[in-house]
Amino acid sequence: MTILDKFRLDGKVAIVTGASTGLGQGMAIGLAEAGADIVGVSEGGRKEDGRQFHEPSPVGGA
Repeated sequence: MTILDKFRLDGKVAIVTGASTGLGQGMAIGLAEAGADIVGVSEGGRKEDGRQFHEPSPVGGA
């Protein structure tokens, strides 16, 4: 068992504000990689890179 196994979030839900860019996006990705389901919230709904963050997708997915 690695140290990261002790911090798994399988079966948990994380609500992340500011999830479309910057630190909020990084936190959402990190929490998802740890196994959490993410509810991402963003005020502006900016599409700087053409993506819409509200569309569900698996971590590392298309």
